[in-house]
Amino acid sequence: MISTIPAEELAIATDFVVAHRAAFPPEKVIETYRCHGLGLVQEPDSPELVAMIRAALDAQIPYSVVRIGDGEANLLTYLRYSGTPQLDRLIARAIIEGQADRFNANDLWLLCLRELMQLSIASADVVGVRGFWWGRSAPQAQRSSSQIERVVVARQINADPRGTLGVSRAADAMLKLAASSDLKGKTIASAHLYLAILEGLDVLISAAQRVLLITNRIELVVRLQQRWPEKHLELIEVGRSASTPSGKRPLKSPKFLDQVHSQLPQELGGALCLVGAGPWSEIYCTFIKQNGGVGIDLGSGFDLMDRVISRPIHRALGLDQDNRFAIHP
Repeated sequence: MISTIPAEELAIATDFVVAHRAAFPPEKVIETYRCHGLGLVQEPDSPELVAMIRAALDAQIPYSVVRIGDGEANLLTYLRYSGTPQLDRLIARAIIEGQADRFNANDLWLLCLRELMQLSIASADVVGVRGFWWGRSAPQAQRSSSQIERVVVARQINADPRGTLGVSRAADAMLKLAASSDLKGKTIASAHLYLAILEGLDVLISAAQRVLLITNRIELVVRLQQRWPEKHLELIEVGRSASTPSGKRPLKSPKFLDQVHSQLPQELGGALCLVGAGPWSEIYCTFIKQNGGVGIDLGSGFDLMDRVISRPIHRALGLDQDNRFAIHP
């Protein structure tokens, strides 16, 4: 639960969101990435993404696919935008408290996480971003007065500061990295790229030398193993740090990051590693690439396989109706 947002910080955040939406409609975001010479895969279910990952698996090339959504962006941009320190802190701590693996983050740890997010982007080969693909939920052009729009946005931030501010900051921060050449050599895709992975999952699993899943969805892993009995699916279970015994103090540091790192096989050449661990997925994908594997932040793709509709875009695409990605018993 987000505490009351200071009025002056709410005003600054509102101005930022309104200005960003006006300056960077989806077509402008696409044009900006292309002007910086970056490879761009617009459709989140594009088979081009699957082909790129398949090529890395075949050649046993270390590879990382990360996605910078609103949660990751709020950690990445912590205290990087002036005038909203309390709001930044409230959102970042709320994001961490909402994870299956969580800890009590002080200011120093929030700064450390900011740098870890930056490093995960620097290490990545494909970066999923917000701002240029909306599916059927594309927002309509604003026709109201700027004052009315500010009131609407302010209410949205009050109701959902992580999402409303995070989506705009996610798009803005990545555009800034593109302008500073920090994304040079990377492929830019939609943050919803997990749709392509799910479409091509059979191809990718078949191509992999080994398959490693980092998730807390144990029953889903059992069903996945039944679907692909010829492959031995390895599991690193996450989400256990939140299940502390009654009376035990919450973690003061993200020890779970080191625990996952220590469980990763040292040699992951040709391994397909699908990760579903909230914003920690980006860090785990970096670890996986360092060990020679192909790390993919599958995110809410795990939800869809487990027949859970967890994002508005899922309903907008009709995935709640056809359950096309569900892995049945």
